[in-house]
Amino acid sequence: MKKEKEQKKKKKRIDWKRTFKNNGYMLGLIIKACPGVPILALIATVLGSVHSFLLNTYLYQYALNALQEGKELKVVLITLGCMFGYSVSYMLFESISSCYFELKYPKVEAYIQNLLQKKAVEKDLACVESSAFYDTYVKATSEATNRAYTVMNNILDVVWITINVVAVGTLIITIDPIFLILAFLPFFMV
Repeated sequence: MKKEKEQKKKKKRIDWKRTFKNNGYMLGLIIKACPGVPILALIATVLGSVHSFLLNTYLYQYALNALQEGKELKVVLITLGCMFGYSVSYMLFESISSCYFELKYPKVEAYIQNLLQKKAVEKDLACVESSAFYDTYVKATSEATNRAYTVMNNILDVVWITINVVAVGTLIITIDPIFLILAFLPFFMV
């Protein structure tokens, strides 16, 4: 009974080094198959994060300040026009990049499937005839590409969040640094 609990604890313990290595490997598969996919995805993520910040956070702050400061209507309209132009450009870029990703998905999938087939050929024939190996191989071939894309998307989500947190933090500091302390106060209360 005690031995089983120790084994479960060992299984539950996460080896972060191995996790990062595996994620890097999966991302590397996409990079080797089609380097344009992760590069374009990173650019789209950065532009999307900036777009999100501008339209969901900065625009409100700018509008309130413009009203309070009595800025000239022409200046406000030019700024809003620039934000609108950026928004339209971003949405166009996002549509084009989505088409690119759809076109390149089969290339990435073919590369990963080819790699898995080569690994299977290297295995001993007795291994291949084993039902456990076959089940694992079939599951790996059906999920490998989606898992690689999931890893890439998770990394891009971290980039997105980091950019937004830095942008909002910078905006808060420019308004009044005391607000930053108030924003983090709930974390210290837990």
